[in-house]
Amino acid sequence: MHQLAARALISPAALASELEWSPDPRVIAWDLQVTGDLVDARLSSLDPAEHAQLWARTAHHRDEA
Repeated sequence: MHQLAARALISPAALASELEWSPDPRVIAWDLQVTGDLVDARLSSLDPAEHAQLWARTAHHRDEA
């Protein structure tokens, strides 16, 4: 049920935009005004195309580590 709600409340574009600024689910939840559980559910229910898009848009976080 959380995954359905997360998909309805958190668009791929909004998630990608937030992940560009911070990889921290707590920050994303705060900015999107949802719970951390919903962010976790959305991240765990990404389809392959969404995952690839987010992976590409967040490369700079991995480069900094």
